[in-house]
Amino acid sequence: MSSPVPLPATARLGMITDWAIEPDQLALIRHLFTSGVTEADLVYSPERRSCTWPCPACSPAHAHWVDLVIHDCVLFLWRRKEIVERLRQTGSNIQLMISVPETWHSFSLGGSSLRHLLEMNVLLILEPVRDEESS
Repeated sequence: MSSPVPLPATARLGMITDWAIEPDQLALIRHLFTSGVTEADLVYSPERRSCTWPCPACSPAHAHWVDLVIHDCVLFLWRRKEIVERLRQTGSNIQLMISVPETWHSFSLGGSSLRHLLEMNVLLILEPVRDEESS
């Protein structure tokens, strides 16, 4: 297991398409919300060809362990893999974006998490964030 990171890691889900997000795609995205995520949490690109939203699975107790944040989010998506597959069938790419402090150096990714990401064809992106941006 990795060492704890100095500041919490955060997770967002994202969808990218070649055209503006359509109402049927948005309806599917809403199925990946939980009670803590609302329409106001959706962040769209200027052309509305992509959007991101908080991954509701990220446990605050795990926020200082990057591998556990990834595991929680992958498990959340795996339990909703039918929705992920339907989004992929619309021509969309799905992303799991983990923001980590730039002072963070390493983590381990379990085989089951990696296999699930591959099977769902979900891209994992690690985004370094300066410590002052995180606070």
